[in-house]
Amino acid sequence: MNKVYHFSVSFRNTGLLILALMGVLCLFVLPFAIFSPQGLWVAMAFALALLPFVLLGGYFFVRHSGEIILTDDAITLSRFGREKRVSYLDVIAVRQDYHLPPNLVLSTADTSLKFSRLVYDWPELDAALRRRIAAFGQTDQATFPLVLGFGIKFFATNGLLLAVLFAFIELLAFGAFYERYGVWRALGMAAVVSGSLVGLTWAAAVLATLLSGQPIRCVFTADSVEARYAFGKRRSWAARDIQAIHMEEHQSAVQSGYVKVERLLHPVIITFKDGQPLIINPDRARDFGYTPERLNAVLRRLYAVRLGQAAAALQTPQSPRNQAQANKLIQQASQFHKRKQYEQAIALYKEAIELFPPYASYWFLIGDMYFEMKQPEPAAQAYRQTVEFVPEHDQAWSSLGRCLLLLGQPEKAASAFDRSIEIAADQPEAFYYGAMAQARLNNQIKASAYLEHALALQPAWKEAARQDPLLASLMQKV
Repeated sequence: MNKVYHFSVSFRNTGLLILALMGVLCLFVLPFAIFSPQGLWVAMAFALALLPFVLLGGYFFVRHSGEIILTDDAITLSRFGREKRVSYLDVIAVRQDYHLPPNLVLSTADTSLKFSRLVYDWPELDAALRRRIAAFGQTDQATFPLVLGFGIKFFATNGLLLAVLFAFIELLAFGAFYERYGVWRALGMAAVVSGSLVGLTWAAAVLATLLSGQPIRCVFTADSVEARYAFGKRRSWAARDIQAIHMEEHQSAVQSGYVKVERLLHPVIITFKDGQPLIINPDRARDFGYTPERLNAVLRRLYAVRLGQAAAALQTPQSPRNQAQANKLIQQASQFHKRKQYEQAIALYKEAIELFPPYASYWFLIGDMYFEMKQPEPAAQAYRQTVEFVPEHDQAWSSLGRCLLLLGQPEKAASAFDRSIEIAADQPEAFYYGAMAQARLNNQIKASAYLEHALALQPAWKEAARQDPLLASLMQKV
């Protein structure tokens, strides 16, 4: 089943509007500038001032045109009638950059797919790709010490925005001063005006950052957590005192005149024994170069004491040579996988994981292949390895539950499905097979509720449910 994600129409239209405005300015203003006494210099200054806006408008229009299509086995980027398709199995590396575009790069052995994060339902797309592409597990890796702060890319992004603002004000001011003061003096005066206004804007932004109450730097080590705030304030905790790392839904309201604007925020919250939490709001997480979801996953991975060997593997420095060799093995394995030569693919994936332990997320693909080979026991072991390495992998929990059902362990299966639903409540498979597990445990009320939710998400499964001996009786109540 295809799922289509569209790029931001507002950004695409903004690009068109900028290009149209620049065209109008050229059409009406440039002829006057050319035929003035100092026409050549005026034209050059005018063109130079317009160039950043033309580039910005072109970028907004091109990058936010088209759509992303997810199928069962590949992702396709469609733009201006041209399509670029990449199989999930061929992706060997994932690069994410919140600040500078392209925000997501999926790399294969011979090509790459690049796109912006300004997509409708981006969190859903991100979650779907994480379930399908094992290489995403690499992006959540981190080792101690983890230092969060305002990096070069943060300043580069904000510097670019300030430069565009400077050019815009420079253009307006130059137009206002040119007739009276001439080219060079007008340029100088315009630079002073635009520099002053941009400086005030930057100062206001810095002041807002300092007064936000959010940390400006965080340091996470194996023994401690430290948060540094504006004006020298610091808070620190012992790592052993961490009780939970999670995201919560907070409602925020901003009053603008007579209008009250409400926002739903999902900050990352670390709670400690002293009851004083460390809260990192979504905007600050993005300032640090992370989405809230990814920061939450990274911190949970760092401090997940239940991960055992998987956690130790993440925190142990790995050889770049081993990683390069593991990448080659994964490329070979993906070719066997696509040809459904599962035994050869499994052997190569296992060899790659042994060579480079942070690639343990490939256990999920191994589990899928064992399941296709109708071997639920080794499949269940592979899925357990996956959730040990990636505790928030909802699809691995759901697949583990299906294996446990086949192995005659409905109680353990029900727990696995519940865990999958707790992580992602929009996956019909977990509800559907969870209903089977609850039915085997004679929990008819919960089984009916799960089946009703599954069929609401996937109505096409109604006929299959009527044919299933366990679910047929429940269909009368749904």
